[in-house]
Amino acid sequence: RMNNSMIIKLLVMMYTICARVELSDIKIIENTKIISKEGNLVINPDGSLGPLRADIMRKCEYIHNKRLYAYEINTMHKLIKTYENGETVYEYERKPVKDKAYDDIYDPKKFKAKNDYFLRFHTHLINMFPCADGALSIIAGRLDAPTSFLKKEEVEPQSMNILAVLFLLSEQVDIPITIKEEKGKEKLILTSVNGKTAYIDQSLVLYVNKKNSEEKIKTYHTETVKLINFMKRYAGDAITYIKKEGYTEPATYEQFMEGKFLSTVQFLIQSYIYEFIDTKENYIKFVNAVYTILNDQIVNDNKSISKNKKKSYKRVLNKCFIQESVRPNKIDHTKIICDLKDTI
Repeated sequence: RMNNSMIIKLLVMMYTICARVELSDIKIIENTKIISKEGNLVINPDGSLGPLRADIMRKCEYIHNKRLYAYEINTMHKLIKTYENGETVYEYERKPVKDKAYDDIYDPKKFKAKNDYFLRFHTHLINMFPCADGALSIIAGRLDAPTSFLKKEEVEPQSMNILAVLFLLSEQVDIPITIKEEKGKEKLILTSVNGKTAYIDQSLVLYVNKKNSEEKIKTYHTETVKLINFMKRYAGDAITYIKKEGYTEPATYEQFMEGKFLSTVQFLIQSYIYEFIDTKENYIKFVNAVYTILNDQIVNDNKSISKNKKKSYKRVLNKCFIQESVRPNKIDHTKIICDLKDTI
C-alpha cells in the first residue's frame, strides 16, 4: 500500500502536469515502438528523452525562473515615477527581450574558459527564450531567431532532425553537422556516416514577406549558426572543465537542490525542445530522429569515430532507450498518475 506522503507527492506532481502534451499523449509516446536490429525499443522513462520528465520540469517553471531571474543576466527593468490625480504613482517596467548576459560573470582573466561558457550559455538562453510579454516563450520578433528558423515552412520537414542533433550534441554525442559557408548559399548539412542519406540539407538563407508589400526580406540565420557552433564546441572536451565543477545533470537529491543543472546544455536544449514540440506526432518523429542519427554513428564502420566514442554513444543510446521487454520492470510513473487522477 502507498503511504500518505507518497500519495501527497503524486497529487502534487499530477497537478503540476497540466500538459503541453496531454498525459494520454505521453502514455502513447512512451509506448511507441522503435524497430531495431536489437528488437523493439521504447523510450527509457527514466532517461533524458522521457516526455513526462520534460513536462514536470516545465510545469515546475525551472526554465521560467532560470530565464527571468538568473543572476548571470543583466535584466532590463526600471521604476517609472508618474503623477495621477495629484498623487505619486510608481510604474514598474520589465522588458525581458532587452536582457543581456553579463560579460564578466566570472573574472575573464582568471577564469576565461568558465566565463566564456557562462556568457555564451546565457546569451543563447535569452535568444531561445525571449519572453517578449514577460511570460515564458520561445517566439521572437527577430527574423533570425532559432524558432523563426525552425517554424519556416521550408524548414519544418527537417525541424525534428535539427532538434534531434541539438539534443544529441547536448548529450556529448559529436554529431558531424556542418555549416557550408559559401557566401549567399550558406547551408546546414548532415549526412549519414556512409554519405548515402541526407538527414539535413537546409539553406540558412531564407526569405520573408515584407509587411504590407510583395517585397521579400533576405535573412541569414546567424543565431541558429551560433547555437549549433556553441553546442558543437561543448559536445567535446571543452565541457569537461565545467562538468568537474558540478554543472551536470543531478544524480542525487543534494545535487538537484544545488541547482547547478540549470546551467547545463542538457537542461537548456531539453527545455527548448519540449517548449517547441506541442503534439505527440511531432514528439514521436523527434524520438525516431534521435534514434536514427545516434544509431548511425554507432553501427557504421567509420574510422574517424574512435572505439571509446562509440562506447560513450552506446551509453547515450541505453540512457534514452530500453528494450520493450524490459519496460514492465520500470516504474510506470505516468500510469500511476493517470490511475490516481481517475480515482479522485
